[in-house]
Amino acid sequence: PGERSATWSSPTGILELTYRFSDMVAAYWKYTHGFKSGYFNANEYDEPPVDSEKIDSVEVGFRGSWFDGIFDFSADFFYYRYQDYQVFVFTDEVGQGPTLQILNAPKAQVYGSEMQMTLMPLQDLLPEEYSGLRLQAQMGWLSSEFIEFSQEVTVKGEGGAGFLKVVNYAGNRLPNSPDFTISATAEWELDLGNWGAVVPRYDLQWTTDIFFDPTDGRGGSDANGDPYNPAFAVGQPGYALHNFQILYRLPNGMAEVRIWGRNITD
Repeated sequence: PGERSATWSSPTGILELTYRFSDMVAAYWKYTHGFKSGYFNANEYDEPPVDSEKIDSVEVGFRGSWFDGIFDFSADFFYYRYQDYQVFVFTDEVGQGPTLQILNAPKAQVYGSEMQMTLMPLQDLLPEEYSGLRLQAQMGWLSSEFIEFSQEVTVKGEGGAGFLKVVNYAGNRLPNSPDFTISATAEWELDLGNWGAVVPRYDLQWTTDIFFDPTDGRGGSDANGDPYNPAFAVGQPGYALHNFQILYRLPNGMAEVRIWGRNITD
């Protein structure tokens, strides 16, 4: 077969306005237009390439630091509007094995909010060598949706015969977009002088359900449109990860030893 080639182009840019209440506190508004070039699916040689993806996003936010850096806080709200969103899907058609390819979802949207805060609660309460306790948390809320997206697939009917069926994904979530996420860290550096330094640390990661395809995690469907896979066949139920580590550092900082455990609660 001969070679294929295509060229895509689009202007991109960012417009941001910032208002500073003080040197340490500011609010901002930002508009962004983004672009991702098209794509050739290697397994669909006779098909035209996937169209380029475009996104328009608006974000408003607030960030600040108070009490000489003891408390930092930031928050934002964002809205993304996609045109020809590129999404990976598995095609599982009669007479051939599952194949991963990219398709265009004509319209999709994402909106949500993020907050992050950092607290140094012992900064002015204890001597400097013992005041390095840092508490940090980040929380996210996300709502994603295919506004317009369908796929023509071959399904098996009565007697094993295959026929074409249009599957509509409108209203489903975008892949890898959990509704809520939380991450948190507690780290305390203890300077022991000539004995070096000890740094215990705890990390938490929590997320709600995640789907890895546009079917909300159920994969394909039968001739009646009912999913034939169990829930989360192409997804991950919500989970929490608890990680812990403790670090020892020599006084000169030339070497350190770290003991760690991930998912310590299994």
